[in-house]
Amino acid sequence: MPLQRVTPDGFESRVALRGRPSTEDVMDLCHLYPKAPLPVLAAIHRYVDKGYRPGGFTTAVLENNLVNAMALADKDSKAGLEDIISFCKYEIPSRCWGSEKRVEFWVDHCDSWHKERP
Repeated sequence: MPLQRVTPDGFESRVALRGRPSTEDVMDLCHLYPKAPLPVLAAIHRYVDKGYRPGGFTTAVLENNLVNAMALADKDSKAGLEDIISFCKYEIPSRCWGSEKRVEFWVDHCDSWHKERP
């Protein structure tokens, strides 16, 4: 079943109900973010699901360090930056991105957060 785009108001409850995003979920969402490179979305998925630290560009986006993200981005990532940020805003838990502290905490503790979810 494809995921639907959700508003920020309904996001937290959707995450609580769905638990971990699957690879199929990411593929279902690609049509909503057509300019976002699939490898970047896949890296974000692995980060959210397993706590794997992504590459420099994706880490900079997750840390909300857009100056560094632009410096590290390739051509496709620069072109898709708006969709990548929208993907983060609407599709991943807000507690795992937005600052360097949140990213570090997520890498260290994402398994315990997922165990609390259905």
